[in-house]
This record gives sequence, structure tokens and C-alpha cells, in this order.
Amino acid sequence: MLQKAKAIFLSKKQLTHNVYEFTFLCKDPKTIEYFPGQYVILNVPDKNGNIKRLYSVFNFENKKDEFKIAVKIIPNGKGSSYLMALKEQENVDFEGPTGVFLLNKNNKDKIFLATGTGIMPILSLIFSNIKDVEKFTLFWGLRQKSDIFYFDLLQQIAKNNNNFTFGIFISREEIKNEPYLYSGHIDIGLEKLFIEKKSDIENTEFYICGNKMNVDSVRNYLIKKGIKTENIKTEKFG
Repeated sequence: MLQKAKAIFLSKKQLTHNVYEFTFLCKDPKTIEYFPGQYVILNVPDKNGNIKRLYSVFNFENKKDEFKIAVKIIPNGKGSSYLMALKEQENVDFEGPTGVFLLNKNNKDKIFLATGTGIMPILSLIFSNIKDVEKFTLFWGLRQKSDIFYFDLLQQIAKNNNNFTFGIFISREEIKNEPYLYSGHIDIGLEKLFIEKKSDIENTEFYICGNKMNVDSVRNYLIKKGIKTENIKTEKFG
């Protein structure tokens, strides 16, 4: 049975035109225990009873008494409207954390494939395990450069850790000679990776997160490339 908990809304921060970061202080219990990659279930009040919304939880400052969620705001969405209307110090109810999108503890290289806010559980996995894995690679798909957030954090991780590389693929905007940025979809990065890794691809695990359509598309692409299903982990939303 999922743990019921209460938190206090502290603040929100705009990351892009439609993505916001929300910070909460744990109230009951006073701390939050979660595995990187997990999510919380927010209880959104509604006239017909609570509506449940799932949001990946993270805290890059490693604070035990706080947690954050990053949310793409959907116009007139129940969860989005509730979060945007929260006032500082207002109480919120949630359940969890829960979820099985966790990093396997083995000696395989890890390839992360994200679209949109699907980057959040993946960022948590990378940030928390960067010292324990021989090689991390991240491909993140977005529509426009203005959709990028936490870019400084990604660059910092890459600068400080030789085992981490990343590329951000922009599908609706032409990119020319910009560090870490590429035109097109993440399959461009994957094609290059398959050429470079060749026989070593069986010693690699793939972690995919994003909306259902994109996750299914990337998963099918990997299977057609001969990747075994046991080496693919997925997390879908929407």
C-alpha cells in the first residue's frame, strides 16, 4: 500500500515557456525517501473527488526534507491548473514515492533516451549514479531550442565526469555548430551510436522516458536493431 503524505508548497520557478519547477517541503512525514527514477502521486482536489497526477520526484541538492517536480503546463489541465494556483505555504496531499524505473546495478553501459519532460527521472538517475557507472550517454529530443531546461546542469555533469556525454536533438529548428545541440530526432544519435559501438552493443542498456507514442516508437526502433527486450526499460506518460 502506498504511503500517504503531506507537504507544503514552497515555490515555483519557470524553466521554459510551458515548463515549471515546483518545490515542496515535507510535512508528514518530515523527510522523503525515494529511489532516483521514482514518482509521487499528487492528489488534485476536484468537485467529484481527488484526481491523481503522477510526477517524477527529484532534488539535486540531496535534501531529505524537500523535493521538486518539473511539470509541462497543459492549458486547462486539472493538474496544471491546480499547481499553478498554489499559494506559498499551502498544504498538498500526495502518495508515494513509487515506481520501478530504476537503474540496474550491473557493469553495462547506460543509454538514456528522453523526450520533453521525460528527462526528469533520467536526470535523477544520472545525477545520483554518475560515479558508479562506466559510461552514461543521453539523447534528449525536443522541438525547439527554447524548450531546453537544466542545460547548465547537464554541461556541468559532462565537464566534471568523463563517463558522461549527451546530445540534445531539436526537431523543428535548424542547428548549426552549437555545442551539444543537433538538428533532427534522437534516432540520428542512435544511428551514430550503433555504428560506433558495433559488437559492444549487447553490453548496453537503454532507458526510455517520455510520452507513450514516442516511447513506443523508440522501443520498436531498438528492437528492430536487435536490442533484446531485457535490455530496454521504459517509463511512459500521457
